[in-house]
Amino acid sequence: MGRISTGAPSDASGATTKRKGGAIFRYTGWDLIPALLVYIHLGLILAFFLAWPALSWPERIAGACLYGLAIGWNLDSVSHNFIHNPFFRSPLLNRITEFALTFELGTPQTMYRFVHMRHHAGNSDRPGPDGETVDPISIFRYGAEGKAEPMLSYVFLQFWRDDGPFEVARQIRAKRPDEARRALQEFWAMVALYAAMAAIHWQFVLL
Repeated sequence: MGRISTGAPSDASGATTKRKGGAIFRYTGWDLIPALLVYIHLGLILAFFLAWPALSWPERIAGACLYGLAIGWNLDSVSHNFIHNPFFRSPLLNRITEFALTFELGTPQTMYRFVHMRHHAGNSDRPGPDGETVDPISIFRYGAEGKAEPMLSYVFLQFWRDDGPFEVARQIRAKRPDEARRALQEFWAMVALYAAMAAIHWQFVLL
């Protein structure tokens, strides 16, 4: 009987990753924890939205600050791990999780994966002869004379330098058209959800 290939090595006893992750998880049962965090985060956002009319403005601002912090830890931990190693065996569960993370973070996950993998490919490389870097967020990309960019400008200007969603989708489409369609599905679903939320509580979305 042939070995079951799951994209990850088996352990020393010969057990496959299927046995490690069980019937639901692709790599390890421990992925239950970040998977739960995805949906807890989504549930808290929904609770914040539903409670919005009853909250005072200080409570609303405090909630918005907590939401900002939640974006940070999610993007740098849960979402980051998910784009490298999708949690589930089921493509449908992984797809649903991509949409959940997209709504929570305001970042289409397929686009995030594409940009992040370019970051790994370039690994903060210096500009080439054409003045471009492989890593789109390389700290040397906007530095002077081959030096790293000052940290403050790198941190606070990076958001405004990012390519827009349609440009990222175009770059993805050049090699992976199906993936580009997935990215735009996430983007438009996110826009539709935010528009619906804005129609109910526009201050919630703007804050």
